[in-house]
Amino acid sequence: MRALGEGNITKQKQKPISQSNSRLLQEL
Repeated sequence: MRALGEGNITKQKQKPISQSNSRLLQEL
């Protein structure tokens, strides 16, 4: 899960769309 979290953080810097993904991860 940490790998996915780190990948999402890098994506957030590049694409704001990842914000929705971060919300999904929080729900999980």
